[in-house]
Amino acid sequence: MKYVASDMTESVAEAFEELCLKCLATKIHKQCSKDGNLFRRYHLYTRPVDSLFRKNSTFLHAVYNHFKRTARRLSLGGWWNFLRETGLLLPDVTGMGRREACLCFLAARMATSDELRSLDKSRSLTYVDFLEALARTASSICPPTSIELHEWGAKGEEGLYYYYYRLEKTSNRKGPRGRIPRRPSADITAEKTRPLHEKLEPILGVVRKSLMAAFHARDEENLILQLQDSRERMLQQQRHGESPRW
Repeated sequence: MKYVASDMTESVAEAFEELCLKCLATKIHKQCSKDGNLFRRYHLYTRPVDSLFRKNSTFLHAVYNHFKRTARRLSLGGWWNFLRETGLLLPDVTGMGRREACLCFLAARMATSDELRSLDKSRSLTYVDFLEALARTASSICPPTSIELHEWGAKGEEGLYYYYYRLEKTSNRKGPRGRIPRRPSADITAEKTRPLHEKLEPILGVVRKSLMAAFHARDEENLILQLQDSRERMLQQQRHGESPRW
């Protein structure tokens, strides 16, 4: 009403624009105002990232279906459960807290033409959205390089999982050889210095190893079967009118 009643603007549309620019935009954190398409254009939509997702497609589909439970899409609660069970939602270890998790979730959603009539779409992630959220998580966490992990003592393909595991289990959060300094490019809005696939691949390794430990799986194939069985049990419970158990 301030801009309309005072004749500061010529129309309600101009008044609304002034309200957004002068009153709301100044209160929004820079992380929320960053153009999400820049990440897609320069980091996500690349051949190495696409190849990595295609290579792990069967595993990632099983993970997505498990954590969305009986819903059509993955909710924010399911996204948090995924990050917790895979050991990524640990602010003192990975640097990923609930705020960063929410930002990755929200930024990964594709635009919905009518959010009021498609409320479920605007508040959940499709499988493709889930892949983007996972990529944004890897970019936000910005894990140590393989060289840094090797010097620290965490070697091999499971080096990052071992490193995070040691930090989580050590009471002083410093690990046996001190904590590897967090990279300046880890902030969501910071300029990225490494290709996304170099960060995404070890994060996928952490997801795989954490779920294998949680499900006591012998290997990835056995883990996928257990995830699929868990999903099928949830659907059967729903068909019989029971509340699916997590």
